[in-house]
Amino acid sequence: MEIRLAEKKDIPAILALYKQLFAEAARMQPYSFRASEQTEEFLLRMMEGSDSAVLAAVRDDEPIGFAVLLEQTTPPYGCLTPHRCAYLMDLAVDPELRGIGAGSGLIDAAKDWARRRGLDHLELNVLPENKGALRLYERNGFEPSLLRMQYRF
Repeated sequence: MEIRLAEKKDIPAILALYKQLFAEAARMQPYSFRASEQTEEFLLRMMEGSDSAVLAAVRDDEPIGFAVLLEQTTPPYGCLTPHRCAYLMDLAVDPELRGIGAGSGLIDAAKDWARRRGLDHLELNVLPENKGALRLYERNGFEPSLLRMQYRF
């Protein structure tokens, strides 16, 4: 398995993984998420952007996982310490191939991408119901920094 920048030929496989990711989010939090499909235009924009990247975990020349990264800056809010960071927008690994190191490999590559850009940290959001993802992120050094809460009417 190798981790590399995604290429245009990887888009169909990544779109299929996105479909699984969105379906899983919808199962975990149907109030907030719905099963959907990602667009090729979005992936191309992230692949070609100067402040973004799409990484692919590839086995036998077929993507089995991906990560989407976006450079961000702290909002101009007086109480916040200004930072430039990498936001791990999405990470997914084929459910049949989890546990072989693809997720950790993608995280390591995301950390390297952020370091090469001189960014201060890597951050992400994760659904609290997604226990497997929580374990993966904690094993890779992530720790909670903010808790988002919601009151529904």
